[in-house]
Amino acid sequence: MIVVVALLVLNFGTLGYLFLGKGHRNGGMPHHPPKPDKVIIERLKLTPAQIEVFEGLKQEHRGGINQLNEASKQLYQAYFGLLKTDTADIAAAQVLEQRLAAVQTQKDSVTFNHFIKLRALCTEEQKPLFDDFVDELGEILTRQPPKPRP
Repeated sequence: MIVVVALLVLNFGTLGYLFLGKGHRNGGMPHHPPKPDKVIIERLKLTPAQIEVFEGLKQEHRGGINQLNEASKQLYQAYFGLLKTDTADIAAAQVLEQRLAAVQTQKDSVTFNHFIKLRALCTEEQKPLFDDFVDELGEILTRQPPKPRP
């Protein structure tokens, strides 16, 4: 179970680095990656009508993720709160680890279903663009962050 929690922390760190990273490029200027929704709109060449529907899908997705993030936050507080005693309750820690893993699974499911709805929004001409984007997204999410320079 500790491995599951470690992987969760690593995944959150990787996603945070990818989407919120404060890397500097171009002579010290901060690098701000484009917002994922803007990338999706451009890559899939969504029409104004599709963008309007996509905005609703984004709000639905964000709402679900926000609820799960709050649940995760509370679980992490309880989990690390177990360290405030001389003898940590390992059984309670394992239960919380399982709950944290379940929340992560729910986040993955919410995101997966979001992309199912997005693909359904695409025209037949846009579906190959979507498929290419999904292939790239998988690579982005599984890529290791660069190691800091000494």
